[in-house]
Amino acid sequence: MPVLVNGSPSREFEVSRGLRQRDPLSPFLYVLVVEGLTGLARKSIDVGDFGRFSINGSCWVDILQFADDTLIVGEGSWKHVWAIKAVLWALELVSGLGINHHKSKLI
Repeated sequence: MPVLVNGSPSREFEVSRGLRQRDPLSPFLYVLVVEGLTGLARKSIDVGDFGRFSINGSCWVDILQFADDTLIVGEGSWKHVWAIKAVLWALELVSGLGINHHKSKLI
């Protein structure tokens, strides 16, 4: 689609959608997506697929978030690993975003 630049037509460019870094909407959309992740993780806990991590039996930790980093903390079992994989896969499906598995770690 060509546009006029200083009165002269420019070469054609393809119109697309999406956000770029430093777009003012990015933080708000990130918060919406992270709320979805939190909801999916909590639902996994409610149905018994994922178990939270207990600290001295008085405090439970399941998901910690700071800026654009997310820690999902749980008991160490393969059942819980598969549950978190399912949660992340569901998040990718619903949001259209992809998880960067090269930057992700399982400890």
